[in-house]
Amino acid sequence: MSDPIVISGIDTSVPVTITGGEYSISGGPFTAAPGTVSNNQTIKVRVTASPQFSTPLTAVLTVGGVTASFIVTTLDADKTPDAFQFQRKSDATRNASVASNTVIISGINTAAPVSIENGEYSIDGGTFTTAAGSINAGQSLTVRAKAGTSYSKVTRARVTVGTTTVDFEVTSELPDYVPDIVTYDGQDVVYLLSNTNNLVFRWSVAEERYLDAYAIGSGGLMPSKMAYSSAHKRLYLGYSSGAIQYIDTTATHATEVAFASTALGVDGLTAVGNFVMAQDGSGAWATHYVFNSGGTHGSEGVELLLQRICVGPSDVAGLLLPRQHESR
Repeated sequence: MSDPIVISGIDTSVPVTITGGEYSISGGPFTAAPGTVSNNQTIKVRVTASPQFSTPLTAVLTVGGVTASFIVTTLDADKTPDAFQFQRKSDATRNASVASNTVIISGINTAAPVSIENGEYSIDGGTFTTAAGSINAGQSLTVRAKAGTSYSKVTRARVTVGTTTVDFEVTSELPDYVPDIVTYDGQDVVYLLSNTNNLVFRWSVAEERYLDAYAIGSGGLMPSKMAYSSAHKRLYLGYSSGAIQYIDTTATHATEVAFASTALGVDGLTAVGNFVMAQDGSGAWATHYVFNSGGTHGSEGVELLLQRICVGPSDVAGLLLPRQHESR
């Protein structure tokens, strides 16, 4: 409906006609029939909007030979809902289906498409489904995801409503364990080695939650040493076989990668700057190794390392030697 206009500048009644709408004179009933209007009377026009989105309709009013148009355009279709989120679920029973909190969809003016990846969804408490569907404003939405089959496994169901995508994250339960080795990346993540479970658990200090655990083990063996290199962004693992492997902590799907080896089993492992130092039990006072990021062992790496940590060659052994060796 238009704002009212006041007719002026005439000294007698004049005819009024309209196409595409209705008019009302001085608050009277709306009509589409021809009529007359006098000086100082008011006229309002109304148009029935189109049932389609983004569609204009025009009413043309003629008063005494003067015409004016009133255009009504419908809203654009809005399939972008107001922001919503699903609360993270932790300590879920392994391989169990876990339902999210329920959210009410708002902020849309037409049915919005719904789809999901790696999970199921339910509208208004109905049957959970993986098939694409649609949802309207005021309806409720619940998502369901299956927890991982291993400990501390993060799974995510990703639902898309209209143009908005939201994740529902589920972390499977933890075992009752005592870590064999604990190390910290100096920024956020604490790494907890559990040989009993063949996993390195990861705890985020900032997020106060467990992240995806790393599966570990080489040739049926479990690592005896673990060290983190902030320069390499790697978690190094030393084995009794002499193998040294690493996990790239920046990788999306992190797995162990062969790095280097020592003559005997690794019984000392640490990272200093851009180097990795290892020790095995060979020789009268054990043998020490300095590797660069490519796994190359050499005297040049030793010299650079000594310059970095500002110690003399005779002090290198003290960085890695077991306590009983230090007393000799």
